[in-house]
Amino acid sequence: MKNILIILCSLGLCFGAAPQKKSGSGGNNPTTLLTRLRDDTRQAMGNVEMQDKDRKKLTKAIEKLDKNLDARAQGKALNAGDIRKALDEIGSVSKSFKEEDKNTVYEDMRNIRDQRLDQDKKTAQKKLPSQKRDTLGMPRYPASRNPRRY
Repeated sequence: MKNILIILCSLGLCFGAAPQKKSGSGGNNPTTLLTRLRDDTRQAMGNVEMQDKDRKKLTKAIEKLDKNLDARAQGKALNAGDIRKALDEIGSVSKSFKEEDKNTVYEDMRNIRDQRLDQDKKTAQKKLPSQKRDTLGMPRYPASRNPRRY
């Protein structure tokens, strides 16, 4: 009886302690963000009547996102220029979406821009000006003093 109780308790601890996934967040993985934007844009396209020109523009933007997702799946780097162009095209046409679809697409675009997926790595990291500093962290030669004068 004692052994059965120990086995049941250990099985309960093993299977009951699984971490719960957060629903709705989906994470900040670049693939997840781009997939969410693509799916939300497709859903918004289906919910509204739009001109053929706008539909072609959105289809082209979705193809760019798909191309980047395929490249990411193959282990290649994302093309920031394509992502930026796709975001611009979606943003220009999204004014005709329904209000809730528009808010969802804008939130997805904001998440992508927060992750800086639409920026090149060189421009994303701005270099700070280097200044010689003393041991206290202050600039060695303040602007009010001339370093050559004693």
